[in-house]
Amino acid sequence: PEDNMILLNVLKSLVALLLCVVSGTFSFVFTSKATQRNRRIAAHIVASGSPRPIHTCFTVEKATPEKMKELGVTSWPTWSTAGSGKYKVEVKSPLKVYDTNELSYIISGEMDIIPQETGVPVRVSAGDFVTFPDGFECYWFVKETVNKHWFLY
Repeated sequence: PEDNMILLNVLKSLVALLLCVVSGTFSFVFTSKATQRNRRIAAHIVASGSPRPIHTCFTVEKATPEKMKELGVTSWPTWSTAGSGKYKVEVKSPLKVYDTNELSYIISGEMDIIPQETGVPVRVSAGDFVTFPDGFECYWFVKETVNKHWFLY
């Protein structure tokens, strides 16, 4: 009798669950440990600021502490021209064509970005935000090794 009661309660629970699934009021999602870790990382980034585009065209502007905090810049990945075969100090790079939008924050260093369209160098240095739009064509002329945070969107 007790086993029958347990079985009856399990069946009732399964029927209730089935009704919830059929009615659309219940959803169950399996998540891997990697997905759970990525969600925790994303939650941390959101808590410390959210990366987002700030311009739609090639733009260089000085960053403010408020904007850096708002965007969570220090949690973005980093990259350096140090050791790069393409971006050597005092050597004009091959043509670079951006295949996605990128927002960069220059941590240290200095370079000229030379848009293919105008040929006019634009100086970029520590403390700058640089917006590179998708399809933007340019050359880099590194004056001093560049270290940057970057965000793709």
